[in-house]
Amino acid sequence: MSLAVTACHQHDETAAAPKTAGPTAEAPKSEIPAAELSAVIESHFQGAGFMEQNEYGKAAKAFREVRRRAPGWVPGAISGV
Repeated sequence: MSLAVTACHQHDETAAAPKTAGPTAEAPKSEIPAAELSAVIESHFQGAGFMEQNEYGKAAKAFREVRRRAPGWVPGAISGV
């Protein structure tokens, strides 16, 4: 019996990427400002609670507050979509 196996080819994405001139933009940081931590977490949990109660308008309002207070926090961006 014969078994044919193909090997996985690794492709170097960085070698194929075009080079750009000029400064590169810094990636956004997923963080909550220290002064906003308590308010952000409270609004986030309120939004989740409203979602469980099918109160979508109230949830959206709470998640918008999260996004306003911590625009760089990735989980807040996903919830507040």
